[in-house]
Amino acid sequence: MKYFLFSLILFSFALKTNGQQNSLSTDSSWNWLDMYYEGDTALKSQLISFYELLNNIQTAQEVEELFHLQQDLAEELSFSVDLSRSYGDSEEEDLSEAEREKYAYFIYQANMDDAILFLNDLSIPGFDFGCA
Repeated sequence: MKYFLFSLILFSFALKTNGQQNSLSTDSSWNWLDMYYEGDTALKSQLISFYELLNNIQTAQEVEELFHLQQDLAEELSFSVDLSRSYGDSEEEDLSEAEREKYAYFIYQANMDDAILFLNDLSIPGFDFGCA
């Protein structure tokens, strides 16, 4: 009976571990990159490196490296998102050049809010953009 319970616990642990690994190697899981980042191969390569390191952490130095890599990737993801697919309206397009300069900060803030909404909807594993 003990052997059976131990086997059952070990099996359930193995299933949880395999289920938690979020592999981004399939083509369908990279659709968001093509759509919002124009298929940026450098960004894709950085994300692949990040997830490989995340799945194979062995030293404290790798944890620190992972932390800094995540910061860099979050910044890159936030500032290079293509906002032409935003939910928002096209009020910005109706503004004159002088009005755009006058409201530049508010336009920037609205665009960043749109970026945060996009990135949260994408649910990229390992990244939470709601606190930006």
